[in-house]
Parts: sequence; structure tokens; C-alpha cells
Amino acid sequence: MAKRDLQKTALNKQIAEMKQQLRLLLPDVLSETGIKTEASLNALIGGKAAEYIDLHHEQIHSADAYASLYMRGFKAAMSVVGKYPNSHRERFEIFRGSTAARKYFLLFLRRMYLNHREELER
Repeated sequence: MAKRDLQKTALNKQIAEMKQQLRLLLPDVLSETGIKTEASLNALIGGKAAEYIDLHHEQIHSADAYASLYMRGFKAAMSVVGKYPNSHRERFEIFRGSTAARKYFLLFLRRMYLNHREELER
């Protein structure tokens, strides 16, 4: 019988707990933001990670560092002035108006890091 990787088991448990916390926040987030589904909400957050962080070159060693890099890139994208509406600014306004959404946002980023930790730490 193969030995269980205790570190991997602990990480999976932490990810599962975060998922449960996200699910508890979800109804409030959806009602406060007007976002229709969990998939749409998650896409709003996770879909821009590669735009906000240089995932190919960055070595990220913690969930907090990941969230910090994401927020730095998010802020930079919001500050771009152009002739079209800034979708990053619109996204920010959605999350700014809801305490539950802000909690969800940061928890989602931390969980996203843990889900991809091995790739991000390389």
C-alpha cells in the first residue's frame, strides 16, 4: 500500500474548507452584486489572473503574495484610460459595494493559489 502524502492531504483539506466558506458566502454575494451564477462570479475573478499576474515568470510562494500580485495588476488595469469603458473598473465597483463579495474575492484568490501552488512556486 502506498503511503499517503500528509502534506497533500492537509492541503486538500484546507482547499475543501475554503470551498465550503465560499459556498456559505455565495447567496449573499449573488444577491448583493446581481451576478447570476457561481460560475459567472468565479469567472469574473479567476478569468483575469493571467492578465493581472505574469504567471509564466513570477514565482509565487504564498496565497497572500498571489492575492497581492493580483490586486496590484487589477489596480494597474483599472487605471488605464481609454475611449472605451474600463471593464476592470466596473468589476471593482461590483465587489466594492458588497462586504460578502470582498470576502469571497480574497478567499477565492487564496484558494486559487492553493489549487495551483505547485505550478506557481516553480
